[in-house]
Order: sequence, then structure tokens, then C-alpha cells
Amino acid sequence: DQRRAVQISALMGLVNGGGGSEARPPSIDDARRFRAVAAEFAVQARLHEDDAGVQRDLGVVHLLAADTDRAGAALEISFSLEPDRPTVKFLLALARLGQQRTADALALLNQVPRSDTFHSQAQELMKTLRP
Repeated sequence: DQRRAVQISALMGLVNGGGGSEARPPSIDDARRFRAVAAEFAVQARLHEDDAGVQRDLGVVHLLAADTDRAGAALEISFSLEPDRPTVKFLLALARLGQQRTADALALLNQVPRSDTFHSQAQELMKTLRP
């Protein structure tokens, strides 16, 4: 329906555009709406496990919800479909950190290419993770 389409479009705008420089923690109602729309998106994304972009977006949604196991699963699918897809190595590394898989995260961070928008963040994160 139209309402669902608008909600999922808004969610993807948040995922792909970030919160901006004036991002603030969500209100309880915002968090509730996020969880509801994220659950709807997850159902739709399961129908598109052959689409690296959809799986990347699903991984980000799960990261935002602090569900690192589901984020890791979705991002791993994205990575297996398109290993050179921008941002996926960095995002998968974040999921691996959340899963306490530091060695895997470091290996992924080390593979983030200079052309990736998260390259500098990956380099900084590696510095904090290495002894």
C-alpha cells in the first residue's frame, strides 16, 4: 500500500543519507516506528537475497537496530554477491566487531579501498583496534 511504500522510502533515505550533522537520538515513538518499518523492510528484503544493494541496506537497518548477527548475515550476502560494492566491507567489519570477531573485522577494514567513502574511518578504527 502507499503508506508502507512511503515509510520504507523514508527508512531508506535515513539509511542511505545518514542522520546529518544535526542528528539526535530518536524519541520513543520514533524508535517504535523505526522498528516497525525496519521489520517490514526485512520481510521484503528476504525476497531479494540475490540483490547486493538490498542486502547492504538490510544490514545497515540491522546495525542501526544493534542486531549485529542479522546485520552480519545480510552484509555477508551483499559481500558475496558484490565484494567490491562500496561501503560493504566497512559495514561488515562493524557487524563483526559487534559480534566480538575482532580479527575478522581488522581483515575487512584492511581491505577497504581508498576510493571508499569510509576509507579514512576504516584506517582510524584499525589504529584503535591494533595493540
